[in-house]
Formats: sequence, structure tokens, C-alpha cells
Amino acid sequence: MKAFNTNLWWLAVLGLTLGACSYMGPYETVDMINEQASAKSEFNLIPIGSQRLLNAREYEGADCASDCIVAGTGEYFVKTDSKIAEGDGTGGGGGDHGGHHEVGTTDTHEEGGGGHDGEEGEGGGVKKEIVYRAYNTASEFIVEVDYNILAESGHPNPKTTIKISINGDLAEFNEVSKGSTVSHSFPLGDDWEACDMMEFSVESHGGGPKVSWVDETYYLFDICCAPASLSYQTEDNLNIKFFYNSSEPLEDAVVQFTFPQIMPLGENGTYTAPDGKVYDVNSKGKSSVLTWIGDVRCGPGRTSFQFSVLPDCKASGKAVIWTSATVNGVDVKNKMTPNIVAGCN
Repeated sequence: MKAFNTNLWWLAVLGLTLGACSYMGPYETVDMINEQASAKSEFNLIPIGSQRLLNAREYEGADCASDCIVAGTGEYFVKTDSKIAEGDGTGGGGGDHGGHHEVGTTDTHEEGGGGHDGEEGEGGGVKKEIVYRAYNTASEFIVEVDYNILAESGHPNPKTTIKISINGDLAEFNEVSKGSTVSHSFPLGDDWEACDMMEFSVESHGGGPKVSWVDETYYLFDICCAPASLSYQTEDNLNIKFFYNSSEPLEDAVVQFTFPQIMPLGENGTYTAPDGKVYDVNSKGKSSVLTWIGDVRCGPGRTSFQFSVLPDCKASGKAVIWTSATVNGVDVKNKMTPNIVAGCN
């Protein structure tokens, strides 16, 4: 009886081991296929159903004039649509001329006729689904497109070409495999406002009948106000980008930066920064105080200030580049923004 139990135990272990190996195989194969596809293409394959928009909010029914994005939550307002296109197999080839019909669109239709010889068919019994998602963050507008095959006949693993255009800026993705997502982003810059309109289009051809959306629009959502904060980025302590998040929108705010030991900036008392902002320059002793007047937005990264300076190394082997910033006379420097110091060669 004891030997019988031991044998059963070994059989159970063997069964679990074999089961684990057979279960891991498909995952390893999928990983290898995705790695090969990524190496051959100019985009990263993202599995459909990615986690990036778990907290997404519906675009339809939202009001860009009053609703806003809470920074750091991922609660973007996502506009989405999907189309299922199915080839009826009558064409057997020929780009957009193969017989097919689209399901789940406002323009359900059929296009008859055979395809041209020697060209890859758009029909051929393939049923594909294309889904797009459009949304904006604080700095960019993004359109993502999913490609999936629901049924295929005679075309194993059909690939598609996806084109995404945003405000006339076109991105084309070739040889997209089923079960993948591609995305195109458009930088918003510093001057965008809530309810600014974005125009975009999406097209998929190959790997089933052609699917497209033309002249789609999206109205941008602003970032919600949060406690005031200042931060900066720099790699060499001479080219610096500051980010200010205001606790409320400010019109004609007076923003000042103090640079104690830099070489003189600008001409005739003004300095034009790399981002185009124009500052009044006032030299107080050895320090240069740069003043800019303009509107300040809510939300992290919504208002930024760029400077490119040279150190004044007369005093010692290092120069204190920046020490303080104020907004409407209030000091906004904090523990996360220590003085910026540059070494002198």
C-alpha cells in the first residue's frame, strides 16, 4: 500500500511537470514571435487590452469646458470606436475591390466584384476588427489602434498596414500582426487650451477588407488644478527647463528667476529664451533677475520656462547659476529645487 501511494505521488509530480512544460510552450512561442516582429518593424507591439487606460473616462457625455484630467491618475477622456469588416470570399484578391462588408458601422455596405490577379486579397474569408482610442494628456494627443482577426480562411496570420494621421501629421505602420496595438502621438506644446480641436483619421488595409475613419475630431481636456509646485530638469546645469504648476489659472502673472553668477544675457535689457519667451533683464549687483509676464496654467508641465546660460567664473572654480523663483511676488522655490551650481573649467 505504501509503494502504491509512492507511485501515485511520482505520477502526480510527473503529470504536473509535463503539464507545466506544455503550458509554458505557447507563451514562449508568442514571446519569440513578438520579439521577431518587433525587430522587423518600426514600432513596439503592445498586446491588445493593455493596462495603460484602466482608469479611462468616457469622452461621450463629458464637457471639455468643465471636466478636467486629474494629474497622475490616468483618468483620460477616451474617445473610441470599432469596426468589424468581413470578406465574403468572392473576390479572392485585389485590394479594396474584393467583395466584403463592414459590420457595426453607420455605413454598412457591400462591395462586389473580383480582385486583380496577383494581388493580396482584402476579403478571402477574413474577418477583422479595428479599434481606435483617442485621448490627450498634459503634453500630447494620442491615437491608439488595435488590430485583431476574428476569423480567417486561407490567410494564416494575415498582416495589415495601419495609417494614423493627426492634424495632417501621418504615421504609417507596416506588417502589423494580429493582436497588436500601434499608436501615434502629437505634441501639444505650451499654448493649447481646453476645447481646442484635434483632427485625426485612421485607416487599415490588408489583412482583411479596408477599414477607415475620416475627419474624426476630438476636443482637448485640460489638467485639473493642484497645489502649486516648481520643478526643473537639467543635464549640465546650464541648459535648464523649469516647470510650474499653479494652484489656479493666473492671467498676466509676474514670474521672476534669479541667476547670481551668469554671463550677461540678451541685448538692450531683454532676453529671448529658447522656448520663445521674452524676459526683461535687470542686473542687481552680480545677479541677473529675469522677469516674464504672461498666463500661467494649472497642471504639472502645463507652464514651462527654458534658459540657456553661461557661467561667470571670475569669482572661483564654480558659479552659482540659479537660486530662486517667484510668482506674483511669492517665492515658489522648495526642497526639491536646490540651488543650481556649475563647475568652471
